[in-house]
Amino acid sequence: MAVREEILTDVESELRLKDFRVSEEDDLKLEGSADWAITKRTLQGGPSANIDVVTMDNGILSVEIFPTRGMGLWKGTFRGKNLGWQSPVRFPVHPSLVNLADQRGTGWLTGFNEWMCRCGLESIGPASSLFSEDGVSTERPSTLHGRIANLPAYFVSTKVDTADKGRLTVRGIVEEAALFGGCLRLDNSLHTTAGSNSLEISDKITNCSDMPAEVQLLYHINFGPPLLGDGSRIFAAIEQLAPYDELSGKSSREWDICGRPTPGFVQQCYLVKPLVDSQGLATILFCNPAGDFAVQIAFDSKQLPCWTLWKNFAGERDGYVIGIEPGTSYPNPKPLERQLGRVPQLGPGESLQTSVQLSFFDDTKSIAAIVASIAQQQAGHDPRIHQTLQPVFSFS
Repeated sequence: MAVREEILTDVESELRLKDFRVSEEDDLKLEGSADWAITKRTLQGGPSANIDVVTMDNGILSVEIFPTRGMGLWKGTFRGKNLGWQSPVRFPVHPSLVNLADQRGTGWLTGFNEWMCRCGLESIGPASSLFSEDGVSTERPSTLHGRIANLPAYFVSTKVDTADKGRLTVRGIVEEAALFGGCLRLDNSLHTTAGSNSLEISDKITNCSDMPAEVQLLYHINFGPPLLGDGSRIFAAIEQLAPYDELSGKSSREWDICGRPTPGFVQQCYLVKPLVDSQGLATILFCNPAGDFAVQIAFDSKQLPCWTLWKNFAGERDGYVIGIEPGTSYPNPKPLERQLGRVPQLGPGESLQTSVQLSFFDDTKSIAAIVASIAQQQAGHDPRIHQTLQPVFSFS
């Protein structure tokens, strides 16, 4: 059998498997690793009760996926090294317990502990109240980073393809819909291959309404120790970088350097326009202080033209973390992003496709080669590092 597919959840058919496992033990031999497996379990007790977790393990890279929380990634490991971070929100929180409108529209934070979660799909960025543009059109109120991360998938499936280099796939479909509010459908596939150091996140967002719709999407990808530490570095070829706020502007020159956990640290945020290669690909490398463990994040700048850097070097128990966040726009109020032409428009039935690839390295030779490649790309292009707010990037 070259391909094996299984449906784990299908609301339309009233199907939901409580537990599931597929591996080489099922006579599916994959080139690259004999230790691969895809499993499903359901968390029990406390705020995590009834959260489904699908684990995709290719033998050296393992990721835990949250169908119950918008197909986000809870955590992972690469050759035994932890990926993700430790949020003050210690346990996964079921969406039914997250009131997005709480705390002046910042209730999203009460459920936030994922390694990767999506922001969107109708809006990203800060909570906002009603907004009048030219005294004519009025924005609906929005909450911090939107709804998609707190909506469960209504369809989840797995696929093992022995003929395609041992390709493993977990797919989930989530709809963000409301009466008088349209319907945006996220069709997500997570891909890896047996024995690979890479994970591909592939999304298709479709406007399922009979009316035009706007869409915003930001991948909130977060790292703590062991990748993050005092002296961790970010390597990226950039055209421009601007602070999100005045406080961040004071440290713009040190945007690529990470500090130690510091209780009372006030978060910093930077908005980046990347330099891209001949295929339009943007590449970011985040490396630990020793230079022997790194993640490379690559994405198509035509799909995701913006990336945001978030630093929260608070105490370890208060969420010591850095976020590298490719997006369709920056996390500013939506009216500003619309004004600057950074909010994609979808007609009825139209779709937006995006993808992000995460690759992990734990050898100095590979890491040094990527750093050299990024330096070569930056050569001849002096980056413009702003220390003050810039109207083309953020509100002033």
